[in-house]
Amino acid sequence: PITVEDSMSLTSCAKLMLNKGISSLIVTHKNSTDLGIITKTDIVDYYSKFYKRLNKVRDYMTISVFSISPDELVIEAMRLLLENKVARIVVIKNDKAIGIITGRDLLPLTSLVSSGFEKYDKKNPFGPNMAMISLKGILFVGDIMRSSVITILSTEDLAVAGKIMIRNRISGLPVVDKNDKLKGIVTKTDILRAFSKIL
Repeated sequence: PITVEDSMSLTSCAKLMLNKGISSLIVTHKNSTDLGIITKTDIVDYYSKFYKRLNKVRDYMTISVFSISPDELVIEAMRLLLENKVARIVVIKNDKAIGIITGRDLLPLTSLVSSGFEKYDKKNPFGPNMAMISLKGILFVGDIMRSSVITILSTEDLAVAGKIMIRNRISGLPVVDKNDKLKGIVTKTDILRAFSKIL
């Protein structure tokens, strides 16, 4: 765990989290053995309350979002998550976001695959097949996706995106245009990037 003193600014904490690719920091107090913690969620919450109308979602969203059809096999979703080291995949139909799949959604399925799943290595050409062979071809993305997907317009305030994430306890929102066509994704990490640039 990485520790910081309680005198460090929130902006510096955000930069440190981004540089280290972590979601929390242990906070130490001078002349005290008490410890605290600050998380990415804490900073997003702070940003959503005090930095309204500063940035738009389109300014910080990721345009190249990984997506999949509800008719694809679940093993393909697993492959996408593992090979691209992403936390979520948007499920689309006719270019519209209809669901989302995260690594957490797939956790219950790990009992259906061989132990090689946890040790998956994309450098091994047999890795995906060896790790997922026992899953067979019986589950489709549409069977396990979260269909109550919450989206946001690219023109919306980034602080509003943060507020929605905090309120719904989620880490990312598919970004759509006025016709509900998928345009990208915005995450807590994107809001952290925006916050880290505040002087």
